[in-house]
Amino acid sequence: MLDKSTSSDTSTRVSLEDAVENFSSSSTKINPEDKRQTFNTYLAGGLAILLWSSLVTVVILHYISASSISQRIFDESSSSLEEIESKVDKASALIDDTAKTIYSFLGPITAAITGFYYRNVSSRSNLSDD
Repeated sequence: MLDKSTSSDTSTRVSLEDAVENFSSSSTKINPEDKRQTFNTYLAGGLAILLWSSLVTVVILHYISASSISQRIFDESSSSLEEIESKVDKASALIDDTAKTIYSFLGPITAAITGFYYRNVSSRSNLSDD
């Protein structure tokens, strides 16, 4: 059953590196492509968090500015109805133009970075499944 004889001959011993083909130290190192993909994923995730928080901040500030401007306009009791309408039109045009510019710039960039992040995470999970 079991061979109880012990051989003192070292030439018949098989090292672990010889017995297991992919056990050498070079196969356990992380290759540069994996490092680059990990860095890109962390960078995209950080940028996505930063851009989403910026977008939320812009939305909140847009709401605060619109409400404060409307509050100031309607608090002036000495103004006539025509003056109030004129001020409201000017303020809403200014806020809308600014918001359109910021949202059209920040929205697509945020979506693109978030998409890149999720693509990297998905490709990393696909590679780890293989």
